[in-house]
Amino acid sequence: MLFNLFLQITNKPFVELRDIIAGLALSLGIINLILSPRYLKSLERKKEAHSRRVNVFKALMATRGARLSYRHVEALNTVDLEFYDAKYTSVVNARDNYYDNLFDRDDKIPHSVAAWADKNNELLATLLHEMAKILGYKHTLVQIKRNVYTPQAHIDAESDDIAVRKGLAALLQNKEGFLPVYFQQDDEAMAAAAEKQAEVQNLTIEYMKQKLAGNIKDDL
Repeated sequence: MLFNLFLQITNKPFVELRDIIAGLALSLGIINLILSPRYLKSLERKKEAHSRRVNVFKALMATRGARLSYRHVEALNTVDLEFYDAKYTSVVNARDNYYDNLFDRDDKIPHSVAAWADKNNELLATLLHEMAKILGYKHTLVQIKRNVYTPQAHIDAESDDIAVRKGLAALLQNKEGFLPVYFQQDDEAMAAAAEKQAEVQNLTIEYMKQKLAGNIKDDL
């Protein structure tokens, strides 16, 4: 049908307005047939990529009070994959700054650890704020810092888990390869046990003497 219309237009010596309109419609139809699948696929890919970036942002927001969780660490490591484009440079830079501070910890100085933790909070909030701006969320930096709830029970459980892991690590590093066992000696109990043992030995010896002398016969 479209091909016949094209032949009718091109065979006329004078082109009328309606023919021009028909020609434009024909051209647009052809272009639409050629480009539509690619365009739709491109839109679909962009939508999926945006959805993955939103999922990374949501995971980090949801776990910003539980930063040792697998979900939080996984989301951080996914930033390079989902925010690789140059227009997301601010997000990647904020993530790198957060990484740098995570590895810069000195446990030997108590006040240094507290300052390190405060800076971590600041850098993570900055990262989340940059992601929010890129993805179209209206979260402010103050909201990201304050609007987080972490139950004390979760904090205690996390501390207990760390203590257990450290204890197991110390146990596995024991050179003897077994748990240290300590015995407390009770002199009176040991003396009583030795006395009982001697009495049993004497009775056994006396029994054997009597049997050898024929004074004791075995019952059949």
